[in-house]
Amino acid sequence: MKKTIVVLLSVLFLLPAFVLPCLAEGVRLDRAALDRPHVIDEADLLTDAEEAEFSKRAEEIETNSGFDVIIVLENGTSGDSDVDMANEYFRARFGDGKDQRGGLLFITESGFTTMFTNLTRAADDNSEEANQYKISDLLSDHAYAEACRAFVDHVQYLAEPEPANILADGASSAETGLPRVVDEADLFTADEEAALSSRIAAVGSEFSFDVVVVTTTDLGGKSDMAFADDYYDYNGYGYGENKDGCLLLIHMDADRGYWISTTGLGIKALSDADIDRIGEDIVPLLTAGDYAAACDTFLDDVSEEVNIAINGRGFRPMLLVIGLVIGLVVAFVVVSSLKGQLKSVRFKPGASDYFVNGSLALTGAYDVLVGHHVTRTKRQNESSGSSTHTGSSGTSHGGGGGRF
Repeated sequence: MKKTIVVLLSVLFLLPAFVLPCLAEGVRLDRAALDRPHVIDEADLLTDAEEAEFSKRAEEIETNSGFDVIIVLENGTSGDSDVDMANEYFRARFGDGKDQRGGLLFITESGFTTMFTNLTRAADDNSEEANQYKISDLLSDHAYAEACRAFVDHVQYLAEPEPANILADGASSAETGLPRVVDEADLFTADEEAALSSRIAAVGSEFSFDVVVVTTTDLGGKSDMAFADDYYDYNGYGYGENKDGCLLLIHMDADRGYWISTTGLGIKALSDADIDRIGEDIVPLLTAGDYAAACDTFLDDVSEEVNIAINGRGFRPMLLVIGLVIGLVVAFVVVSSLKGQLKSVRFKPGASDYFVNGSLALTGAYDVLVGHHVTRTKRQNESSGSSTHTGSSGTSHGGGGGRF
């Protein structure tokens, strides 16, 4: 009996030693899950403004899509691997993943890890690989805020349901009934918007080339390039398998500006030089506040370049005739002028008439090569094409823009 009592007392005495550590661990994980900060910057790599930006965007994604976003920046892993530490944060936040939807970006000095659970749409290999490369490149340049921004952009795409108007390969973009003029900044009158939409529809019908005009007062924390690319991709614009088309973004935030995003045939049709020229055409109109005229000019320039890309510049007989006439006139004037300078010269039939006695003396002569020197200059390759980049969806885009 005494032995039994001693054993029971010993068990009761030792039990807290085994239970308390487990409870403490459970509390730590639960506390991490309950506090639910969206940005945990232990390495102090983000500014307060950047941290606030990502927290705000994460909250918006969670409100709109029910998808939780967490970004963790750590100094080190305390002996654990990056993946182990990322898994610990992930389990603390999302449990077994059955009832919660979310994504994690975990950054340390040695690399980064991304994890997702219960996505609304599955990330295709191209978009996922493009996003991983983009984050990796930005972290290599120590652009931590840009890397976080790229992750949030990608998560926003993954969290949203598949748009019902996404085109099947080869489908006509015009079949979806998507608006081609999205005037969130209220820059156009109703008549101007209707006229722009009509002109854009005509371009699409003639060339199977999509043109979109978007105005906004809020880029949502994105760059103008990322906003324009994502708006085009994630709303299902573009004709055919290559999503041929372009988008003009006019943003009226503190840094007023524009961006032209090109896709598919648009990359071929609108070179960097073409985009710069279009910018020169529309910036004075944008600065003057004549936004409808700026968009009309944009459509004129785009239509011309797309037509050339599809049909070539074409043969124009009248230009050939004009060129021949101008060439004959110039040749006649030049020859007549030279002939007038030779009026004092007369023809002589004999070769001796052209020879002056004693004027020719031949002596021995020879050349000796004493050295040589060759200078080579590298010929620069000039390209008239468009430079490209990859958007968060994995789609290639060209483009350019500026401020007004």
